[in-house]
Amino acid sequence: MNNLAKSSNLIGPTGQSKLFKQVAVGLFFGLLLSFMFRNAGWLLIIILLGGLILFLIGLNTYRAWLLLLIASTLGETKFGLGGLTVRPEQLALMILVLGWIPALLIGRAKLNRVPLLLPVTLYIAVNFISTNLYAIDKSDSFRWAFELGLYAMMYVMSVMVLRDHPTKLKAAVKIMLALGIFQCIYALIAFTAHHAGINLLGVAENQIQGKTSLQGGFEEPNLLGAFEAAIGIMLLALMTAGKTQIKKTVSLIGLVLVLIVVAMTYTRASWIGFGVGLLLLIFLQKPSRNIFNPRAAAVSIALLTTVFVIAIPFTNVLTGGGISQRVNDILNFGTESTVGRINVEKMALDRWENAVMLGNGTLSFPKNLAISESSRAGSWLYSSVIQSLHDTGIIGLGFLLWFNAGVVVIVLRGYRRTKDPFYRASLAGFAVASVVIFIASQASSFLWLGFPWIFAALAVAVAEVAAQES
Repeated sequence: MNNLAKSSNLIGPTGQSKLFKQVAVGLFFGLLLSFMFRNAGWLLIIILLGGLILFLIGLNTYRAWLLLLIASTLGETKFGLGGLTVRPEQLALMILVLGWIPALLIGRAKLNRVPLLLPVTLYIAVNFISTNLYAIDKSDSFRWAFELGLYAMMYVMSVMVLRDHPTKLKAAVKIMLALGIFQCIYALIAFTAHHAGINLLGVAENQIQGKTSLQGGFEEPNLLGAFEAAIGIMLLALMTAGKTQIKKTVSLIGLVLVLIVVAMTYTRASWIGFGVGLLLLIFLQKPSRNIFNPRAAAVSIALLTTVFVIAIPFTNVLTGGGISQRVNDILNFGTESTVGRINVEKMALDRWENAVMLGNGTLSFPKNLAISESSRAGSWLYSSVIQSLHDTGIIGLGFLLWFNAGVVVIVLRGYRRTKDPFYRASLAGFAVASVVIFIASQASSFLWLGFPWIFAALAVAVAEVAAQES
């Protein structure tokens, strides 16, 4: 009887209407393809079909956002397009925007509801104003300011998409963590293959002389180190919380992989950021009547013991003693690379003093000043704070710090309000990981990378939904 009822529904008015629409769409695209094959060249056919496929992907905005998230961890992959260098995350953003256009046209997407839209918009605006007023090479600086605007748009679009899919936020957090673990596995496989004479990318030879450091799918080891340090804090927050729908063994295995990979990136800023994050998490993620979280403290002590007893000796074997040497130099600011960075940043601050309020324009630091025996910085300065100060002055830096602090405030507000164990643990991780990323960005500016903007958007969306559900 049920099958008979279903069959009758298919041939009823609703079923006939649906069937008619499907036939009509099929006939339309069939005729379109027939016309294209007879009257257009193969290149045009491929372009049109590719555009149609990308549009259909973008119509499911959550899947398009997942594509953007994955692409943001593949910064090492770049390709040329009409004289421009395009990154996978930029292409994924275009797909997401393409699919979002219908929602914008009918008014379903409201930009004014995006948290922290004001400081983000003003920061991008200051970049253009400063470039127009003070940049020496205006065309180059305008191009970089536009590209920075694309990355800021990743934050805006991500917030809008994720807020429209509240039931998928927990899955989004888990997918991000899975990406972190996958990057660890890929980096370690690439390292092993490199020593076997097989090039799988994923490693760098030019960071530490005579040493092979891990960079995974990112453009340089500093970026992988910051990404994995943030993922490690998230895993630790979930592991030391209550029932969070994630198995503790999975978190533990992922955390061990993260520690090994962060160590083998040789990025001291990520090490320091992770250590600071560990301390913050102990005091943030605690029972209401406690000063600190005993479980988190116990896990942290066990973790540090594991690092010094197992992780460092193990990675020393893999790196020929390079990790111990790097640990000994963690606060040594007299090394050749450190001296080079300090000299570049001093010159950047000297230039800022001539343009205190609005800076010198986006990525306008002269490349010839940055290139020396101990530095190859170029216009992309090491510290995100000094980069913003040099490029956009006190005004631009103020807007950037407003945005960074605003993310943490929104996340902490959601953390205090929610009772959901998964959201609570995730938001504790997001708050601390945001601080970790900021600390790590003082060794390599992350402003022209998609992941920090997308990470901030996911943190804000989770905080908003968690607060509303409570």
